[in-house]
Amino acid sequence: MISEGLAFVISRTTSCLLAGAIGLISVQSASAEEPAEPVAIYRIAFLIHPFCYRVPRPEGYDSSPETRLRWDQYVSYENRIAERWLEGIADLGPHEVLVICAGRLGCPPDLRAYAQKHLGHRAVVIEEYLDQSWDFSIDLSAQTKISIADELVAMYQRYGHDWSAQSLALPIATRGWVEHLHQEFKQRGLSFDPATVRVDAWGESFEGCVASYARYLGPYLGLARPIENDFQMTVPDAPFLLSAKFIDKIPLKRDVRLYFWELADGRLVAIFQKASATVSEPALFAQFPLDGLQVEIRDKSGLQIWPDKHPHPQGSVEEQIAQYNEGRSRKLADWEKKRRETDSTSVLVGNELRVPLAGWPDAASSYIFVRGSTPAVLRAILANAKLVEDSASR
Repeated sequence: MISEGLAFVISRTTSCLLAGAIGLISVQSASAEEPAEPVAIYRIAFLIHPFCYRVPRPEGYDSSPETRLRWDQYVSYENRIAERWLEGIADLGPHEVLVICAGRLGCPPDLRAYAQKHLGHRAVVIEEYLDQSWDFSIDLSAQTKISIADELVAMYQRYGHDWSAQSLALPIATRGWVEHLHQEFKQRGLSFDPATVRVDAWGESFEGCVASYARYLGPYLGLARPIENDFQMTVPDAPFLLSAKFIDKIPLKRDVRLYFWELADGRLVAIFQKASATVSEPALFAQFPLDGLQVEIRDKSGLQIWPDKHPHPQGSVEEQIAQYNEGRSRKLADWEKKRRETDSTSVLVGNELRVPLAGWPDAASSYIFVRGSTPAVLRAILANAKLVEDSASR
């Protein structure tokens, strides 16, 4: 199995670009014959946007030897995680399904062939053909269009004019995935019980597309349990996680998940993620006592945003990449601009720190960096954090 997977990774030459816009969604059927009898599915594994780094380096990563090295580090990490994807695919049982959600360049032919070899009709591929136009008439049912309209109204009621329509790009694409997934399952004789099915999310990136799509896929599929974002089956955006030791994931109330890592220099890193979400739900914060902890809040590029915002060192690889990304940034809501550009919505409340959770429109990831503590101490503090709604940023 390992040698077969390694051969696949080495031979891989094309793949997806990161997605995140609205457009036509199509489903590619497996070539295997459909079963004579219906099959009950007990587990679904979503593989979201695999092999994003198997493309030529973009301009922002080709500007210096340092940025080229950073890109190569991501390629190397992706290859290691790809081995796990292939092993995971081969290990799926007769009542388990793989759903590959590909990006703009489609599903890699080798990946499609590998999945069909091991799973036959239980390998489903959804491909996005991205289009920036808001054409709701393409490939969407009347019920899905009504649901999208409901979400537009809900966003307006909560945020007024202070939000970008781009915030709905991902939820709308997710609704298209769900609609076609139901169609494809029906054609293949596959069915699942939303009350009991187990669903995992693999792919790229951990805090980006995997987390974002998964948190909407769960509610749109009507699942009783949230989809689990499996860090060890994903590629992160955060460069500091490429060499970090993963410690644990802890489920908390309100479908929140708490992840822990340890860096080579002994610092601990944690993040709260919302595992399921609806478009217009209130912003959610984790609030916990500092209790003498030496805490910094950083975004996924490593930029410190609390207690003070520190720019990346001039000329550093982080600054070069940030400048490239800034030129590609989409319009953000005013409260998110404040968070990213001038201040942070991480604030002290008495002797407690309140940190925003990614999971609401446009919110960036807030990584908690801690010095001079132990995993057990930090786990005890963060696992008991209060989860509170707050409207101050809206």
